[in-house]
Amino acid sequence: MRQSLIAAISAAVFTAVAIPALALADGNHPHHVHHGPRNVSPIQQQVAKLNKEVQQALQEIQTLSNQTVQQQNELSQEQNALAQDQQEIQNLSNTDRQQADQIANLQQAVNAQDQQLAALQNSINVFANEIQQLQSSGSQTVEIREMAANGQPVFVGLTLVPIHGGPSISYDPTDSSYNGTVAFPNVPSGTYDVVTAAPEYQVNQPKQIAVQNSGSTTLTLQLSTNIYTVSGTAETPSGSPVINAPISFSDPSGHSWSYGWHTDSNGTFAVDDLPPGTYTIHAGSLSADEATFTITNTNFNLGIIK
Repeated sequence: MRQSLIAAISAAVFTAVAIPALALADGNHPHHVHHGPRNVSPIQQQVAKLNKEVQQALQEIQTLSNQTVQQQNELSQEQNALAQDQQEIQNLSNTDRQQADQIANLQQAVNAQDQQLAALQNSINVFANEIQQLQSSGSQTVEIREMAANGQPVFVGLTLVPIHGGPSISYDPTDSSYNGTVAFPNVPSGTYDVVTAAPEYQVNQPKQIAVQNSGSTTLTLQLSTNIYTVSGTAETPSGSPVINAPISFSDPSGHSWSYGWHTDSNGTFAVDDLPPGTYTIHAGSLSADEATFTITNTNFNLGIIK
């Protein structure tokens, strides 16, 4: 379009200039101007027409130029809008990834809570079952025979601790015997941890017992601790035997115990359920330290202590 307009303008200008020049070259001279009516020659009409067409072409060129600038502005705006849309898409994509990560983390937390709730519900069911058994049944008399790791019978004070809370039950010394049987009368139904009163003795099995219904239960408790016999003779400073005196022991931690051991009419004694360790023996008085000794893996004879 622009090339056509430029060609037309060039042709018109050439015609307007060339035609008068040809007239002069042929020897024609311009006529003197006469007064009177003025006639417009065809050439002048054509020149005027061409000038008008040139003006119209120039206007069209300006219009097209303005349209081109406007289209370039519109194109630039569209490109900016496209860049903004692409940025928003990228932002939305990043947001989607973040939300997916948050959803995954929340799902893990929900799964962990579900597991905790399931474990809690299981504990509640066990506890409710034990409560139901306790309400629907009576109590039992529980006797536990104690055996050391090396096969020797032993007497150690025991405590039954309910696994789901509640008061602990200690052995009854009046119903227990010092030959290795610990008695618990009137034990309510439930499950109990078996705990020794002295830390020197460790329970091997069973570490838990279940009490159900009424009646009585007898079981053997196996300790993971060996026991040994400590013997000797207690005498006064003058050499007389200490008769029927209680025998007790204490360890370096300050723990002391006595399970009814006594000297006989000759002042002799034999305590057959001490685990390995260092002890101080007391004969007749808990405040009097008579002798300190260490048991390893054999019986021990103190001889005469004063």
